[in-house]
Amino acid sequence: MIRRKGKVMTYGRNICLRLFFIFFPFLLLLPRYVSAQSGKDVFLKYKCNKCHAIKSQDIEPIVKKEKEEEEEEEEKEEKGKKKITDLSGVGLKRDANWIKAFLLKKERTEEGKKHKPKWKGTDDELKIVSEWLAQQKVKLDEKEVQKWLEEIMKKAK
Repeated sequence: MIRRKGKVMTYGRNICLRLFFIFFPFLLLLPRYVSAQSGKDVFLKYKCNKCHAIKSQDIEPIVKKEKEEEEEEEEKEEKGKKKITDLSGVGLKRDANWIKAFLLKKERTEEGKKHKPKWKGTDDELKIVSEWLAQQKVKLDEKEVQKWLEEIMKKAK
């Protein structure tokens, strides 16, 4: 037993308190570390790569086979053509709050467009993916990205 200011503390309790105060700050940092690591996983989990690619992260768009494409081609003609958007540099232009609002259909682009599907994941996942996307700050040449996307489309056929 250890005496401190008239109170008796057991040795084990003293050790537990010390360990708590040593490791508690690291527990506060853990959610940020996890979120930075799992943004890509959330992006892929919700199949954001159906419409988006991130060349800087080696995330290719999901390319459908020819038969499925032909069936969807009729739908596209009615709605307008679907374009794959590379998000490698989205963080150069947008912050996490704007991205979050855009995914919730509360924000529009300069062209007045809203994000097609409304976010279906959890609030935590939305925070993770929007913060991760805001970190994507690689400026790529549009021609280079277009060439990369065309190569992916050719491989799929």
